[in-house]
Amino acid sequence: MSSLVAELKRRNVFRVALAYIIVGWVVLQVAETLAPLMQLPEWTVSLTLYIGIIGFPFALLFAWAFELTPQGLKRSNEVAAEDSITNVTASHINRLLTLLLVVALGMLVGERWIGYSQTTANGIESGPIEKRLPAEPPEAETAPKSIAVLPFVNMSNDPEQDYFSDGISEELLNALAKISELRVAARTSSFSFKGKNRPVPEIGRQLSVETVLEGSVRKSGQRLRITAQLINVADGYHLWSDTYDRDLTDIFEIQDEISAAIVDALRVHLDAPAPTSNETTDVEAYTLLLKARHLVKKRTDKSLNQALNTYQQALDISPDYAAAWAGKALAINLLSADQYGNIPLEQANLEAQSYIDRALARDPEQGLANAVQGLVYLSQHRNQAGLASFDRALRIIPNEGILSSWRSIALFNLGRAKEGVEAIQHGYDIDPLHPVIRHNLSLNLARLNRGEEALALAHSGSAENFRIRGILAGIRGQDADAVNFYRKALALDDNSMRSSDRIFLAFTYHHLNNTEAARELAGPDLDRYFIAVTEPVETLKQLDEIAFSSNSNVDLGAKTIALAKLDDYDTIRRALTSRNFAHSPLYGDPFSKASGAWLASWQALAEAKTGHTEESLKLSRRILDFIDFARSNGDVLGYEELEARCRLILGDSDLVLPSLKQGLANHTIDWRDLDEPWWDSIRDQARFQALVEQAQAHIDEQRKQLGWAPAKWDQ
Repeated sequence: MSSLVAELKRRNVFRVALAYIIVGWVVLQVAETLAPLMQLPEWTVSLTLYIGIIGFPFALLFAWAFELTPQGLKRSNEVAAEDSITNVTASHINRLLTLLLVVALGMLVGERWIGYSQTTANGIESGPIEKRLPAEPPEAETAPKSIAVLPFVNMSNDPEQDYFSDGISEELLNALAKISELRVAARTSSFSFKGKNRPVPEIGRQLSVETVLEGSVRKSGQRLRITAQLINVADGYHLWSDTYDRDLTDIFEIQDEISAAIVDALRVHLDAPAPTSNETTDVEAYTLLLKARHLVKKRTDKSLNQALNTYQQALDISPDYAAAWAGKALAINLLSADQYGNIPLEQANLEAQSYIDRALARDPEQGLANAVQGLVYLSQHRNQAGLASFDRALRIIPNEGILSSWRSIALFNLGRAKEGVEAIQHGYDIDPLHPVIRHNLSLNLARLNRGEEALALAHSGSAENFRIRGILAGIRGQDADAVNFYRKALALDDNSMRSSDRIFLAFTYHHLNNTEAARELAGPDLDRYFIAVTEPVETLKQLDEIAFSSNSNVDLGAKTIALAKLDDYDTIRRALTSRNFAHSPLYGDPFSKASGAWLASWQALAEAKTGHTEESLKLSRRILDFIDFARSNGDVLGYEELEARCRLILGDSDLVLPSLKQGLANHTIDWRDLDEPWWDSIRDQARFQALVEQAQAHIDEQRKQLGWAPAKWDQ
């Protein structure tokens, strides 16, 4: 036995074995670092280890069977003892072993103290960074007070795992947003840089932040590797970085540790303690929650239904999971017929409300649940209640700019236009790259005739730019130009608001007395509205077939117009009384022919026509009070027809025609408005007829610009 060991030593088998093990370890470390950066499959490291293990016995066999000589490689049994130079080879191997040990030791130290570069969330590779807090934090007056959390890179080489890395980033963002001293860029703006090659200083400028948090997530089975680094935008200085190798069950602890580390790095600014997770649950349920959120953001009928199922899977595991109940409420709300699905609005509201109630019963401070409650209230025309829900949601999740956009809808409906613009401007300041917020802000600036500000938000040549130009043209009475602008917006492939463009164009066609073209663009509800005057019986038949619900203002408006055409004011009164316009807060959009205030005026007419004079007068005065309030709060255009209606009921005959004339001058009244039964008592007056002729002449002039024949006004 001793002779075998001696021979193994002489042939350097032990030295080769040690060298092979050290080289194998170094190769594995390099493979583990480079494989994710080179986008190699997740099994690359395992394959490298497998090949190394398989090769080990062959390396030993090679060392035993062959020997290096001055004449080259020969079989050991062919080399005479006096010609063997294994002692020289041993010396070379010893030096190689020393070098390999130094390299291995260096890598061990480096793994402990040096953070190797990771592909950053904006697609840029950075060099090694020191894991440290700044030795001397910057002065309080110049140190960073704002941060953007970029989407962490999915290093799992499985696109289906994007939901997990995105979810981790979002959870960190939400935790940091709870610190009042720290301004956190909103999710949509931060995530707009996902997969893009943008330098950190540029990201900082676009998001108006001083620091950026970026990192990566690698999930393999139940193991996680999360890297994170906090960068000062001004100079690229790494304020902090770290790597976490943990089990998946430690995910909540990792999130809290990262949040706490960021607070420590910016300690000079923050009096509040580091935020911690306010809701812990089963890790599998949490993972399902992240997946469901990812599906909801895709905003398609298929993805929303998948999200509903995924949320339910999370709730099957953890029935008290408030965040999952809230997410399910949002998904069902988005699947309603007026959004991305086909669930009747009332049914969607009932289901959403049941999920909201469960979420708030478990956690009254669940931000998303309060936000969805506001959306449900808006769809039920309970604008004051919706405003209160959005205010609660914003107190809990203040960096969600879209909540301010939703809040602005309630404010506009309540006649508080100035506050509505301020609210949506606040949402834009929080989330400047959110396309829906920018779209809504530009639309509302346009409707208030603040054209230059609206166009400043839309890139020249974009669908959004043409859309805003169309709205502004319509407000100024340039209907032919509006048609051309809306057509250009629809023609652009990058237009994400195609449905609104169709609606705008359809109403413009309808205004130009081209109902046939309008109907080709409109959905069923608008089609019923368009034909209510010319085909009242057909309109009422369609409404009966769809189990008419008074919750839809458009359908209720179509029914009212059709019934008025048939002189059935008793049914109009019954249909509108359920809305309680005489006592509940009025609401309205002056450019909508289906707003609450507009419907309330029809009820006032129905009350007068059916002999309920006092109710008619009270409701008319109430509408005028609402108009005065709205005008004093910034809504300066659009109420002229509504005002004329109320003046007519109140007997202020001297004020009716001036209001109509002003509406024509402001292009908020058209020939269709003057064709309604409202004006039967003054229709034969010469001054009224002059207004009708003026309105019709304007339409014919606009039709001529489009190359159309004059309208047939006798039909």
